[in-house]
Amino acid sequence: MVIFDEFVSFYFSASIGINLLCAAVVTTSGLRQHPVYRTILLGCIISIMYQYSTWQFHVSLEPESAMMWLRIQTSIVIVSLPIMFLLFVQWSDQRMPRSGYIGMCVISAIFLTINLLSDGTLRFSGHVDLLRVPIFNGSEITRMLGDRTPGVYAFQLYAVALLVALIYLATKLFKQGKKLLGVLLIITLCIQIFASIMAIYMDSGRFNFFYLGGFAFTVLNFVACVTVATSLSIKRKSLKSEVVNREKLESVLSSLAKGVSSYDSLQFYKTMMTELQSLSQAKVCYIAMLDDNNETLTTKIVMHENTELENKRFYLRDIPTELMSGRQCTYVNADLKTLYPQFTLFKTVNAKSYVNAPMLDEQENLIGAIVLLSDEEVDEPTTLMQTLDVFRSRAAAEIQRDRLQNKLHQTAYFDHQTGLPNISKLHEQISFAYSQSLEEQTQSVLILIDLNKFTEINRDFGFAFAEACLKELGQRLSGYMQKDVSIARAGGDEFAVLISNVSMHAAGVAKLHWDALFEMIKKTIHVNGLSAELDACAGAVVFPEQVENAQEVLRCAEIALEQSKFTRHNEVTMFDAKILEEMDRRRKIEVGLLHALQENTELFPVYQPKVDQFGRLIGAEVLCRWISKDLGFVPPDEFIAVAESSGTIRELGLWMLGQVCKDINAWKEQGVEINGRIAVNVSSVQLIQEHFVEDVQKLISVHGITPDELELELTESGILSNLEDCINKLNALRELGFTVALDDFGTGYSSLSHLKDLPLDVLKIDRSFVNVIEEKRSSELARSIVTISHNMGLKTVAEGVEHVSHVDILARMGCDIYQGYHFAKPMKAEEFTEWAGAQDS
Repeated sequence: MVIFDEFVSFYFSASIGINLLCAAVVTTSGLRQHPVYRTILLGCIISIMYQYSTWQFHVSLEPESAMMWLRIQTSIVIVSLPIMFLLFVQWSDQRMPRSGYIGMCVISAIFLTINLLSDGTLRFSGHVDLLRVPIFNGSEITRMLGDRTPGVYAFQLYAVALLVALIYLATKLFKQGKKLLGVLLIITLCIQIFASIMAIYMDSGRFNFFYLGGFAFTVLNFVACVTVATSLSIKRKSLKSEVVNREKLESVLSSLAKGVSSYDSLQFYKTMMTELQSLSQAKVCYIAMLDDNNETLTTKIVMHENTELENKRFYLRDIPTELMSGRQCTYVNADLKTLYPQFTLFKTVNAKSYVNAPMLDEQENLIGAIVLLSDEEVDEPTTLMQTLDVFRSRAAAEIQRDRLQNKLHQTAYFDHQTGLPNISKLHEQISFAYSQSLEEQTQSVLILIDLNKFTEINRDFGFAFAEACLKELGQRLSGYMQKDVSIARAGGDEFAVLISNVSMHAAGVAKLHWDALFEMIKKTIHVNGLSAELDACAGAVVFPEQVENAQEVLRCAEIALEQSKFTRHNEVTMFDAKILEEMDRRRKIEVGLLHALQENTELFPVYQPKVDQFGRLIGAEVLCRWISKDLGFVPPDEFIAVAESSGTIRELGLWMLGQVCKDINAWKEQGVEINGRIAVNVSSVQLIQEHFVEDVQKLISVHGITPDELELELTESGILSNLEDCINKLNALRELGFTVALDDFGTGYSSLSHLKDLPLDVLKIDRSFVNVIEEKRSSELARSIVTISHNMGLKTVAEGVEHVSHVDILARMGCDIYQGYHFAKPMKAEEFTEWAGAQDS
């Protein structure tokens, strides 16, 4: 049974309600994002919990219930101390060391642990009595009486220390002039001290009342919430006032500077002067900029009664100091046309009043001025001066932006060394020329010039001299620029000449210009006592006649230039579209081959039997074939060359080896026996790969194929590219059980000294000898190869055997193995097994 006293219930209900109201105000006001408001919100929650637990304690009739609520209440008191301390620190804008606050939290955590684990909470030890005691109005409340623990005395000392710290904080607030906060803190502390003393007396049995510990913090939370609400109201009023004033100011600035949003700086200045003239009622308004040498002021815009006048230039030395003194706005009332007859503008408007607003950059350096002229004297124009302060700042910013933009443009589009347009500007010029030529039905020519052997000048004379040569050449070429001729530095030692509006004989025009340019280039350059003669070649393209779009123009010129480097020094080579077609096909092959490998489509192996002189099967060579859905049949020599140059050959070689392994396994499953080894071609690019041997070994292991089923064929050039490394790898492969064949022997650059060092098993006589083996020279060469092979313990294979006469001659020489159309053409795997079966039968 719980006895509800009206006074007790009213007190606790009211304090809980006040804290709930404060928490709701803080939460719904959106102020919880600020640390101090979050602390207030937390303080309100703790106060609610404290008041509720205290209320439940005082109305409990059972010892267990009372002890539980007392433990909760004591825990809340322990937790609340550092939080309330932090609230005062934040609220008064004071700073607290992080270590100090962490120390407070640690101490509170210790007391909290003791309170939760002790039988009688932090307050009591041993036996505790539950008492129902009367208070001042005759109502009874629950209290507990027992022996005090040492921990409670320690906690009281801890609380006293915090109170002392808060008293110190209050004194600091008074010293800082924050008297209201100081008074509020003192009052709160006094209430809390009073409540704490009452609690001590109540726990000792000398006084009967309910705990008032939450009262002080309820008052604090309420006052803090009221303060926050008041502050918010004041800020809202202030903000509203600022918004109104800002709108007024923006209206004025909008009227003054309509040109701010304009991308055209000249239009911006014109709008600025027009508006300023309208507001000031001046007869003439102009804005002038100081040059980079600080010698002259040149007007950007001159407005006379809403009419734009011709721009003027003034020498700074001729302007009297009273008309332009210092860096502040100045004004002069006088008969200006009489005092300063040298200034025609004074005479034009019969000037009686002069206002000057100098414009400054970020370093307070003079960069220009705004000047107003009137035909009537004016009183000290305070309002106008204030307006001009804003206006000249904005105009100064625009001038600096213009200068920076010009500087960036110069950096972005012009070569700093030669002063010529750079590659970025060249791209723009080409695009414009292309569009113009299409529109006007004319042609344009781009000549790309490369200095021959310029690296030798760098090496022989040094970098500084080479740079000076380029600068001198740039100056010469810039003098050649005309209305329809522009010159740019394309990068490094390359220059570009763009010729527009060519109506006919474009190639002849290119030749004429090149002749003139080459005379300028080859003229001796003298720098610091050193001299050098430059040499050059050039490539040219006519567009749009030879090029489909502007983006391809420079590429085509580069292609022509490359041709010129190899074939025609000191000459200009015209672009040939066939070269571009070849490059495009090469690119399509590269992309298509990569796609075919990734998708495992279009590529397939074919097998050409290797036989003895009687046509008995003793092995085969596997060859790769590609039928592209876009390109059709692509010759092996073509796509293999592309694969080698692009690096795709490694993937292609491993793919081929994998396909051979799959086919061998399929033949085994079908019960087909293939006599001899399957020879797989290995590119030189593959052979020089660091992990080539490991890759081959791993791949055949995956498929369960043994090395004695395979032979690896290499070309002479591939082996000789890195002889020592190749010998090591070939030895490793032979030790694993592979045999090694040297393909196309006699067509490369190998010598007998190299041949004796190579770990080989087979020499293949190239088809170029076999095709003409009936000729004496070819016959003798073939015989020599067979003899050398046999003397070295190697077998010989003749490729390209197409006639029975070839077989007879090679057989007499002692050739071991034959391969060619006379016996069988290359076949797909299924056809090959059928052929092999027919041979066995």
